[in-house]
Amino acid sequence: MSREPAHEKELGMKKETDLNKACVTDFIDQVWNQRSFENLSNLITDNFVDHSQPYTCVKNVEGLVLYMTHLEKYMNHYSIIKEITCVGELVIARITMQTSLADGSEKAHKLETFDLLRTFRVINSQIAEHWEIILDFQQDS
Repeated sequence: MSREPAHEKELGMKKETDLNKACVTDFIDQVWNQRSFENLSNLITDNFVDHSQPYTCVKNVEGLVLYMTHLEKYMNHYSIIKEITCVGELVIARITMQTSLADGSEKAHKLETFDLLRTFRVINSQIAEHWEIILDFQQDS
């Protein structure tokens, strides 16, 4: 019976951690910031569940696309990952999201800033679940 040396196991865990963080970073960049859904099937599992969706929304991949498409009609938003860490299959990201109205009105120039904690469960380099907690909210006057 051969055992994997400790340093090889650590390297394997680091590689998995790096892949999980990269998956979440790509998801935030491609889906949230660029509103690009072409690569979505590579980033999330077929049975993806988004626990952060409003209770009236469908919480799967179709619901995510519907929500993002609807949201885009009313607001501009951009997310910046401030910190990211990985514990097993959980990736936790502290994110600052800036939003503004998309209607071109005078109010559209006012920014709202949300500080968020987003938690992702990543399996085989794909996001299986997502949760979100709003930590702080600020509005330009």
